[in-house]
Amino acid sequence: MIKKLGLVIVGIFLLTVLVSGCTSNATSANKEPIKIGFIAGMSGPNAELGNGQKMAIELAVEQWNKKGGIDGRKIELIERDDHYNTTDTVNAANELINNYKVVAIVGPTGSGNAKALLPVVKAKGIPLMITNSMDNEFTNPVIPNVYRFAMPNWVQEQMAIDYALKNNMTRIAVINDTSGYGKPGGDDIVKMLKEKGITPVAREEYKPGDLDVTAQVLRIKNANPQILIIWGMAADAANIKKTMVANGLNIPMIGGNPLVMKSYRDIAGSAIGETITTYLDTYLRKPFRPEAIKFAKAWKEKYPDDKVFYGPGDEPWYYLNMPAQTYDAVNVLLTAIKNAKSTDSKKIIEELDKIRDYKGVTNKISFSPDDHDAQGPENNVYCYITQDGVFELKK
Repeated sequence: MIKKLGLVIVGIFLLTVLVSGCTSNATSANKEPIKIGFIAGMSGPNAELGNGQKMAIELAVEQWNKKGGIDGRKIELIERDDHYNTTDTVNAANELINNYKVVAIVGPTGSGNAKALLPVVKAKGIPLMITNSMDNEFTNPVIPNVYRFAMPNWVQEQMAIDYALKNNMTRIAVINDTSGYGKPGGDDIVKMLKEKGITPVAREEYKPGDLDVTAQVLRIKNANPQILIIWGMAADAANIKKTMVANGLNIPMIGGNPLVMKSYRDIAGSAIGETITTYLDTYLRKPFRPEAIKFAKAWKEKYPDDKVFYGPGDEPWYYLNMPAQTYDAVNVLLTAIKNAKSTDSKKIIEELDKIRDYKGVTNKISFSPDDHDAQGPENNVYCYITQDGVFELKK
């Protein structure tokens, strides 16, 4: 009897240890970090943008982790530099998904990179939070697991055309680069003009990084345009503007968001002349929203020496909006994960589609199964560019 009782006690003890061990392992597994992948061009031709994205996402993740993460699980950020190279973008995505088991990807920097990334995330079904890429195809039609926080190209394209027509400029020339950003943008503009009964007096293209665009500029000059619409990145646009001035083509130039980059002003210098663009109103219109003020303060505390994005003065200037898009993207993503109480892709996407009036830095953000764009025309304003900065054009 005593022997049997002893065996029972030993059995109970072993069972208790086993259950305790299983519970401990389960608890340990539940406390594993939530892995978020981040891809950007932190080196290469548009490193200015990529490093702004990096600074923003690191700030957001740091803030979440200081508050305990999500249900006690820390956020682990795994970063990859794609050098603004599409092959590196795809390789980075496959590594993040297959090797690190990230639950979502934030980024990349360029539209061409985002296009290269789409087949990977579509196949895997994980959320992709596009922060800077503006091509229309990312959200029109809606892709179930892709969300965009940059201003769509179609908004900027329409505003560029409207600016010309409202100022009685019907002799319009169009130039674009051949990238995944510039080529579709130029094609869209030509199509939209033709729908209004206008054929551009000139249409030119150039490869990203081309230093000699004299031939294109001279052909545009010979067509006698009143305004040039440009769709390309900042450094190339600045080179074109300098070439225009050097060849006596002194007409207004209007383009998309890349013209707000510091590199445009630095390279164009005194040739800037009449350069117009459109941009989100976050730090262009006062009073700033409370969320914008809070973000600017946190940015200044973490990056006190930054003069590129925060600006040279005591108050934040227009360009802080660029990293704010990435900051909003990761915060919306982590909010959806928290609401889902899961890292399952389908459940995260369900919660992303329920986001309503989220108080972001750039805007009140809402998504639905039929709308994955965080920004719209109501948040975009015309700007003029000088060597000193970018300012709202109030006319």
